[in-house]
Amino acid sequence: MRRSRARGLGGAGLVVAAGALLASGALPTAAAVAAAKSSSTAVLTIGTPYATATDNFNPYSATTTVSSAGINSLIYEPLLQFNVVKPAVHDWLASSYTWSDAGKKITFTIRKGVRFSDGQPLTSSDVAFTYEMIKKNPALNITGISLTNVSSSGDTVTLTLPMPGYQELQSLASVYIVPKSVWSTIANPTVFTNPNPVGSGPFVLSSYTPQGIVLKPNTAYWQGAPKVSEIEVLFESSDTTLEEALQSGAVQWATDFIPDVQKLYLAKSSNFHFWGPPLYAIALIPNLKVWPTNQLAVRQAISLSVNRAAWVNKAETGQGQALTNPSGLPAPFDGFIASSLQSQTIPFSIAQARATLKKAGFSLGPNGYFEKGGKTVSLTLALPSPFADRVEAAQLMVQSMKKAGIDATFQGTSPAAWRADLASGNFQLMPDFATTSLGITPYEEYLHLLDSSLTAPIGKAASGDYERLFSPSIDKDLAAFASAGNHAQEMAALTPVERYLATQLPVIPTIAEDGFDEYSTQSFVGWPSASNPYEVGIVAAPYNEVVILHLRPKS
Repeated sequence: MRRSRARGLGGAGLVVAAGALLASGALPTAAAVAAAKSSSTAVLTIGTPYATATDNFNPYSATTTVSSAGINSLIYEPLLQFNVVKPAVHDWLASSYTWSDAGKKITFTIRKGVRFSDGQPLTSSDVAFTYEMIKKNPALNITGISLTNVSSSGDTVTLTLPMPGYQELQSLASVYIVPKSVWSTIANPTVFTNPNPVGSGPFVLSSYTPQGIVLKPNTAYWQGAPKVSEIEVLFESSDTTLEEALQSGAVQWATDFIPDVQKLYLAKSSNFHFWGPPLYAIALIPNLKVWPTNQLAVRQAISLSVNRAAWVNKAETGQGQALTNPSGLPAPFDGFIASSLQSQTIPFSIAQARATLKKAGFSLGPNGYFEKGGKTVSLTLALPSPFADRVEAAQLMVQSMKKAGIDATFQGTSPAAWRADLASGNFQLMPDFATTSLGITPYEEYLHLLDSSLTAPIGKAASGDYERLFSPSIDKDLAAFASAGNHAQEMAALTPVERYLATQLPVIPTIAEDGFDEYSTQSFVGWPSASNPYEVGIVAAPYNEVVILHLRPKS
């Protein structure tokens, strides 16, 4: 079973080059779309499996399909943009920024010459108004920032934070800036559906139907007119239909898991390409409050029995990266691995797993599984069953754990039940598929995994640290990481965290899933790739804006 994997602020919408069909509300076939597209090679078609487009262009309504489709990030813009493949910061609506007060203040210099799509200038007054509005309306705070004060002076805006915010730069600077002239007249911005969006981005809304959205260039755009003359978004209800549209060329860009991407997509045309940098770290979460996963030797044996290479090669058909470094960090964060761990790897060894349990005082029972104190090392690995690749990975792990002397079984659940059980602690062993928030440091990932302020007693809902780790020393290290103003300070704080991960295994690193990027060079060139990783190629906000601004029609 296929699925889209777009994290952060969401994936992008299925776009079709058939503006007349979209405007009429008809749902065009892939063939009709391809025929319509041929008349305008500067039309970009993108794809997503969302069923319908919500008629809501509020850039702070993160749960709408329009937001998930990455449309708002083409209409609105943040102060900074971030390359999450090769971590880097790019000035955007802010031409520069500086920290002060030991990281508790950040001052942005607002770029001159920027105009909103209605022709009005974008100034520090608009930026300050935006952040004040976010501060006063928590429901709009989709990037999760904390502010104690907002002030402006000339071309600058200063945000004051309750604690050092160096590691929260991405959250702070990713807020979409809106025009004060429009939003100051809105009585309740939390329910405002914004039918006529006005932003500073490269595109404006041209037409909307529940089946599709058309975007046209913003003629007042501060970076000059984009080379893409039209973006047409079609919302599909089927992954199968999305794949068919990709194969026919009707969709030029999508983020979708295709089980055998070589056979089912790349082989269809020399114009079809795939780039999937490993970005999304998956960790097995052992419940530290229940038997047997509260036993260190059991967690070590589980880790040793996970065949990470087989997971990638068999279950993911080669798409992904085995996370064999004890830090659990995917490739973009190689520079954040402690020097003492850089040469270490987690082996796959059934023999070592069995030896680890024996050394810790476990013995084989008559049923062939290890036991201790009269209790068998028996556990259930639970994960959502709709996704065939993940089910196959679970079955591989269960088979290996059995060989290691662990009485393991697989339990398929619904995605909703998986989320609920993970949050409440109703599990022994579960994977967490949201351990990576695309960023330029691993701060969010480690915070999500280990920060005890996010956890809760068994039976209460946790928002992170699902294993129920309560470690004052790790919390202190994470706080030091948050306050780190340079890389040396970051590593000083991270090193004890990574050593703890390596020796105590509060979570068990497994693999990093790819940021799937299927794209066609039939009409456009300039796509990000392994040789030119200027940005991740997933069809998601805010990364899609950076990619689209790099595209140009194929000569």
